[in-house]
Amino acid sequence: MKIREGIKNCWLACVLILLGAQIASGQDREFHQTYDLAEKGSVAIYNTSGAVRVSSWNEARVKVDAVKRGRNEADFAKVQIEVSPKPERVEIRVIYPSGFNWRGGGVSVDFDVKVPRGATVNPANTTSGDLTIAGPIERVAARATSGNISVQDVADTASLNSTSGDVTAARIGGEIRANATSGTLTITDAGSRVFATASSGSVRITNARDDVSATVSSGDIKLEKIGGRAIVRSNSGWVVVNDIGGDVQATSMTDDVSVSKVKGRVVVSAISGNITLREIAEGIKATAVSGAVNISDSSGRIEVVSTSDSVILTNLDSKDVVAKSTSGSVQFTGKIHEGGNYELESFSGEVLLTLSPESHFTVSAQTWNGSLNTEFPLQLTRSTGGNFLTGTVGKGGADIRLKSFNGSVRIRKSTR
Repeated sequence: MKIREGIKNCWLACVLILLGAQIASGQDREFHQTYDLAEKGSVAIYNTSGAVRVSSWNEARVKVDAVKRGRNEADFAKVQIEVSPKPERVEIRVIYPSGFNWRGGGVSVDFDVKVPRGATVNPANTTSGDLTIAGPIERVAARATSGNISVQDVADTASLNSTSGDVTAARIGGEIRANATSGTLTITDAGSRVFATASSGSVRITNARDDVSATVSSGDIKLEKIGGRAIVRSNSGWVVVNDIGGDVQATSMTDDVSVSKVKGRVVVSAISGNITLREIAEGIKATAVSGAVNISDSSGRIEVVSTSDSVILTNLDSKDVVAKSTSGSVQFTGKIHEGGNYELESFSGEVLLTLSPESHFTVSAQTWNGSLNTEFPLQLTRSTGGNFLTGTVGKGGADIRLKSFNGSVRIRKSTR
């Protein structure tokens, strides 16, 4: 009998060694263990209820400190902390018995885990609790069902997902993919591309070296100091984009869009909101369905359409401008170039062109139910009853076409 029992105990010990699993005593409230980890090794943490805090240290070991919390200490014995250590990977799990209710006063486990600098944390998961990871570490993948995620000082990539909670990331060297179903995304100091998605919450991204893509179903988007291209879309919220090194594509379905200091080209649209563009270097294509468009201090080809509000263009440096509005005025103030083409048109609003007194151009102006007026000495080549005229100012050069169906057309001299 003793021989048989000894064989059984030996068999169980071998199984545990083969599995590489170490289980904390169910009677203990606290768990404190340390495990060796190879260089560039990885750590996985699977928690159900409770906070997870990860930090790095100058040791080639993983230090696990855990505390069980709950209303009934008798339940602590039912919850096990299992660690599976291997030279290249350490896995940490919380095991609940079948049918155990960890919600509503059940047992939760808070973790404080130290990992070697250069380790990968993949994954760090918790169903209910906050995740905090402070490097330097190599890379990270973190997921919280109900809780906030905060990650900083990662040398390579970061994948961050929260179903109900905010996501904050800072000083990430590689590509970032961040998603929040219900929460705010805040990302600063990103060394590579950023992909951010929020279903119900805002997105804030500052100081990213590469391209950024941000999409929000219900919430605002703010991007600033982006080294590459920016692609942003909010189905219900405003969009602000500033200081961008590449091209910009920006869309808001229900609110305003503001874009400034862009070294590339901007394509922007707003269904129900105003568009404001400033200091755009390489051209603009802007479309507003129910809102005004204001563009200033910009260059390159300019194409603007507003269905039900005004278009105001100020201090542009462009050889190619097309601006149209169905139910608002169209105004242009700036310089024109020899050989340039400028077309301003409104169906039921005023068309106003303001140029420096030294300007030279050829103009074609037409209105059906408004007046035509110019402050420049125009050499007429054709005129029909005050509703249509063509002519030349100075030596000509720029080609200007002005048209309004129910509004006046005016050309005036700037006062400067």
